Amino acid sequence: MTDSTCPLDICDRPTNRPGKLCPGHQTQKQRHQEFRPLTIPSPDPEVRFWAKVDKSGDCWIWTAAKNQLGYGLFCEQNPITKKNTMHKAHRLAYELTLGPIEAGKHLDHMCHVPSCVNPAHLRPTSNKENMENRAGANANSKTGVRGVHYSKRIHRFVAQVKHNNVSVYSANFLTLEDAAEAVLKARLEYFTHNDLDRV
Repeated sequence: MTDSTCPLDICDRPTNRPGKLCPGHQTQKQRHQEFRPLTIPSPDPEVRFWAKVDKSGDCWIWTAAKNQLGYGLFCEQNPITKKNTMHKAHRLAYELTLGPIEAGKHLDHMCHVPSCVNPAHLRPTSNKENMENRAGANANSKTGVRGVHYSKRIHRFVAQVKHNNVSVYSANFLTLEDAAEAVLKARLEYFTHNDLDRV
Protein backbone atom coordinates (compact mmCIF):
# COMPACT_ATOMS: atom_id res chain seq x y z
CA MET A 1 0.00 0.00 0.00
CA THR A 2 1.34 3.45 -0.94
CA ASP A 3 0.40 7.00 -0.02
CA SER A 4 -0.62 7.81 -3.60
CA THR A 5 -3.75 9.81 -4.31
CA CYS A 6 -6.17 9.85 -7.21
CA PRO A 7 -4.57 11.63 -10.22
CA LEU A 8 -7.68 13.72 -10.93
CA ASP A 9 -7.49 17.41 -9.93
CA ILE A 10 -10.95 17.18 -8.37
CA CYS A 11 -9.98 14.35 -6.00
CA ASP A 12 -7.49 13.70 -3.22
CA ARG A 13 -8.66 10.22 -2.20
CA PRO A 14 -6.05 7.48 -1.70
CA THR A 15 -5.29 4.84 -4.33
CA ASN A 16 -3.50 1.50 -4.29
CA ARG A 17 -0.70 2.58 -6.63
CA PRO A 18 0.58 5.73 -8.36
CA GLY A 19 -1.47 6.95 -11.32
CA LYS A 20 -4.46 4.72 -10.53
CA LEU A 21 -7.91 6.23 -10.04
CA CYS A 22 -9.51 5.97 -6.63
CA PRO A 23 -12.30 3.35 -6.38
CA GLY A 24 -15.08 5.93 -6.72
CA HIS A 25 -13.69 7.48 -9.91
CA GLN A 26 -12.78 4.04 -11.26
CA THR A 27 -16.50 3.19 -10.98
CA GLN A 28 -17.44 6.40 -12.82
CA LYS A 29 -14.98 5.48 -15.59
CA GLN A 30 -16.40 1.94 -15.92
CA ARG A 31 -19.90 3.36 -16.20
CA HIS A 32 -18.70 5.84 -18.88
CA GLN A 33 -19.75 8.75 -16.67
CA GLU A 34 -18.25 12.21 -16.62
CA PHE A 35 -15.79 12.55 -13.75
CA ARG A 36 -17.29 14.54 -10.90
CA PRO A 37 -16.27 15.19 -7.28
CA LEU A 38 -17.14 12.44 -4.84
CA THR A 39 -19.04 13.17 -1.69
CA ILE A 40 -18.61 11.22 1.51
CA PRO A 41 -21.99 9.99 2.76
CA SER A 42 -22.86 11.17 6.24
CA PRO A 43 -22.59 8.42 8.84
CA ASP A 44 -25.76 9.79 10.45
CA PRO A 45 -28.68 7.70 9.11
CA GLU A 46 -31.16 10.55 9.63
CA VAL A 47 -29.04 12.94 7.55
CA ARG A 48 -28.71 10.28 4.84
CA PHE A 49 -32.46 9.68 4.93
CA TRP A 50 -33.60 13.29 4.47
CA ALA A 51 -31.01 13.84 1.72
CA LYS A 52 -33.09 11.42 -0.37
CA VAL A 53 -36.34 13.41 0.02
CA ASP A 54 -37.58 16.12 -2.37
CA LYS A 55 -39.60 18.57 -0.27
CA SER A 56 -40.27 21.03 -3.10
CA GLY A 57 -43.97 20.14 -3.34
CA ASP A 58 -46.88 19.37 -1.04
CA CYS A 59 -45.96 15.68 -1.23
CA TRP A 60 -42.42 14.95 -0.05
CA ILE A 61 -41.17 12.56 -2.70
CA TRP A 62 -38.70 9.77 -1.96
CA THR A 63 -36.03 9.95 -4.68
CA ALA A 64 -34.06 6.77 -3.95
CA ALA A 65 -34.90 3.05 -4.16
CA LYS A 66 -38.55 1.96 -4.32
CA ASN A 67 -40.34 -1.37 -4.31
CA GLN A 68 -42.58 -2.58 -7.14
CA LEU A 69 -45.57 -0.72 -5.67
CA GLY A 70 -43.72 2.60 -5.59
CA TYR A 71 -43.06 2.76 -1.84
CA GLY A 72 -39.65 4.13 -0.85
CA LEU A 73 -36.99 1.88 0.69
CA PHE A 74 -34.15 2.96 2.97
CA CYS A 75 -31.27 0.68 3.96
CA GLU A 76 -29.62 1.23 7.33
CA GLN A 77 -26.49 -0.61 8.49
CA ASN A 78 -25.94 -1.55 12.11
CA PRO A 79 -22.50 -0.08 12.94
CA ILE A 80 -21.65 -3.00 15.22
CA THR A 81 -22.98 -6.08 13.42
CA LYS A 82 -22.67 -4.53 9.92
CA LYS A 83 -26.02 -6.10 9.07
CA ASN A 84 -28.40 -4.13 6.85
CA THR A 85 -32.01 -3.42 7.76
CA MET A 86 -34.48 -2.32 5.09
CA HIS A 87 -37.11 0.23 6.15
CA LYS A 88 -40.15 1.52 4.31
CA ALA A 89 -39.32 5.19 3.83
CA HIS A 90 -42.76 6.56 4.71
CA ARG A 91 -42.83 4.66 8.00
CA LEU A 92 -39.34 5.85 8.92
CA ALA A 93 -40.23 9.46 8.03
CA TYR A 94 -43.25 9.27 10.33
CA GLU A 95 -41.22 7.84 13.19
CA LEU A 96 -38.40 10.38 12.78
CA THR A 97 -40.83 13.29 13.01
CA LEU A 98 -43.86 12.14 15.03
CA GLY A 99 -42.62 9.18 17.05
CA PRO A 100 -43.24 5.43 17.17
CA ILE A 101 -46.06 3.76 15.24
CA GLU A 102 -48.34 1.64 17.40
CA ALA A 103 -47.75 -2.09 16.94
CA GLY A 104 -49.93 -3.59 14.23
CA LYS A 105 -50.84 -0.24 12.71
CA HIS A 106 -50.49 0.59 9.02
CA LEU A 107 -49.78 4.08 7.66
CA ASP A 108 -52.41 5.30 5.25
CA HIS A 109 -51.26 7.64 2.48
CA MET A 110 -54.11 10.16 2.51
CA CYS A 111 -52.60 11.70 -0.64
CA HIS A 112 -52.58 8.33 -2.49
CA VAL A 113 -48.94 8.90 -3.57
CA PRO A 114 -46.89 5.83 -2.54
CA SER A 115 -43.53 7.63 -2.80
CA CYS A 116 -44.68 10.47 -0.50
CA VAL A 117 -43.02 10.56 2.93
CA ASN A 118 -44.63 13.77 4.22
CA PRO A 119 -45.78 12.88 7.77
CA ALA A 120 -48.73 15.28 7.37
CA HIS A 121 -50.03 12.99 4.60
CA LEU A 122 -49.78 9.82 6.72
CA ARG A 123 -52.14 8.51 9.37
CA PRO A 124 -51.98 5.35 11.49
CA THR A 125 -54.84 2.99 10.67
CA SER A 126 -55.91 -0.60 10.93
CA ASN A 127 -55.48 -2.70 7.80
CA LYS A 128 -59.22 -2.41 7.14
CA GLU A 129 -59.20 1.39 7.46
CA ASN A 130 -56.17 1.55 5.16
CA MET A 131 -57.99 -0.54 2.54
CA GLU A 132 -61.08 1.67 2.81
CA ASN A 133 -59.07 4.61 1.49
CA ARG A 134 -58.13 2.93 -1.79
CA ALA A 135 -58.01 5.02 -4.95
CA GLY A 136 -60.50 3.48 -7.38
CA ALA A 137 -61.17 -0.05 -8.59
CA ASN A 138 -58.81 -3.02 -8.64
CA ALA A 139 -56.41 -3.15 -11.57
CA ASN A 140 -58.25 -6.19 -12.96
CA SER A 141 -61.71 -4.58 -12.77
CA LYS A 142 -63.67 -4.83 -16.03
CA THR A 143 -66.16 -2.11 -15.07
CA GLY A 144 -63.61 0.40 -13.78
CA VAL A 145 -65.89 1.04 -10.78
CA ARG A 146 -64.82 0.03 -7.29
CA GLY A 147 -67.11 -2.64 -5.85
CA VAL A 148 -69.03 -3.27 -9.08
CA HIS A 149 -68.73 -6.22 -11.47
CA TYR A 150 -70.87 -7.47 -14.33
CA SER A 151 -72.57 -10.85 -13.93
CA LYS A 152 -73.02 -12.69 -17.23
CA ARG A 153 -75.30 -15.16 -15.47
CA ILE A 154 -77.97 -12.58 -14.61
CA HIS A 155 -76.93 -9.94 -17.18
CA ARG A 156 -76.73 -7.21 -14.57
CA PHE A 157 -74.19 -5.07 -12.75
CA VAL A 158 -73.63 -6.27 -9.19
CA ALA A 159 -72.68 -3.79 -6.46
CA GLN A 160 -71.04 -5.25 -3.35
CA VAL A 161 -69.50 -3.90 -0.14
CA LYS A 162 -67.70 -5.92 2.53
CA HIS A 163 -67.25 -4.70 6.09
CA ASN A 164 -64.95 -6.66 8.42
CA ASN A 165 -64.83 -9.47 5.84
CA VAL A 166 -68.61 -9.79 5.82
CA SER A 167 -70.77 -8.84 2.85
CA VAL A 168 -73.03 -6.06 4.18
CA TYR A 169 -74.43 -4.89 0.87
CA SER A 170 -75.17 -6.64 -2.41
CA ALA A 171 -77.60 -5.60 -5.11
CA ASN A 172 -77.84 -5.79 -8.89
CA PHE A 173 -78.70 -3.13 -11.44
CA LEU A 174 -79.40 -2.77 -15.14
CA THR A 175 -76.93 0.11 -15.57
CA LEU A 176 -73.38 0.68 -14.41
CA GLU A 177 -74.31 4.20 -13.31
CA ASP A 178 -77.00 2.95 -10.90
CA ALA A 179 -74.67 0.30 -9.49
CA ALA A 180 -71.90 2.88 -8.99
CA GLU A 181 -74.25 5.23 -7.16
CA ALA A 182 -75.53 2.43 -4.90
CA VAL A 183 -72.10 1.07 -3.98
CA LEU A 184 -70.90 4.59 -3.15
CA LYS A 185 -73.82 5.14 -0.75
CA ALA A 186 -73.11 1.78 0.91
CA ARG A 187 -69.42 2.63 1.42
CA LEU A 188 -70.38 5.97 2.95
CA GLU A 189 -72.62 4.14 5.40
CA TYR A 190 -70.16 1.45 6.50
CA PHE A 191 -66.68 2.94 5.95
CA THR A 192 -64.96 5.68 7.94
CA HIS A 193 -61.68 6.25 6.03
CA ASN A 194 -62.86 6.37 2.38
CA ASP A 195 -61.72 9.94 1.82
CA LEU A 196 -62.11 9.99 -1.97
CA ASP A 197 -65.78 9.04 -1.67
CA ARG A 198 -66.34 12.06 0.54
CA VAL A 199 -64.79 14.69 -1.70
